[in-house]
Amino acid sequence: MMKRSNEFDRRSFLQLTAAGAIGLAGSRWAFGNRIYEDVSFPITTKPFPLESVRLNPSPFLDAVNANLRYLHKIEPDRLLHNFRVHAGLKPKGESHGGWEADTIAGHSLGHYLTACALIHAQTGDPEAKKRVDYIVGELAEC
Repeated sequence: MMKRSNEFDRRSFLQLTAAGAIGLAGSRWAFGNRIYEDVSFPITTKPFPLESVRLNPSPFLDAVNANLRYLHKIEPDRLLHNFRVHAGLKPKGESHGGWEADTIAGHSLGHYLTACALIHAQTGDPEAKKRVDYIVGELAEC
């Protein structure tokens, strides 16, 4: 039996999970695919660009702004270090340590480039776009 307090122990969690699984399996067995037969309108979804959405003040916007501040702190030239070295060009920034120094060097730049592109689309931040353009230009030079 579930406790009446705000505590939720392992046994209660497992009981609730099992009941939910049985309920889902039972409804599928009882109704099969007939659940969707009575829908008379076409169900379609379309993706929409991040530019079409702006967050209102909320914890979600706070998280986006925290990400943006972090991305602004990263120096693209440090992430581009190994690309320039391997292209025979003089690096413009020091190399990062860790895996950027040997095993999967350059890996983080891809994540950073994606993050900057997405946050620009999400917020319209001009600095993020400037960084994307700079990195792509540097990679083209390499």
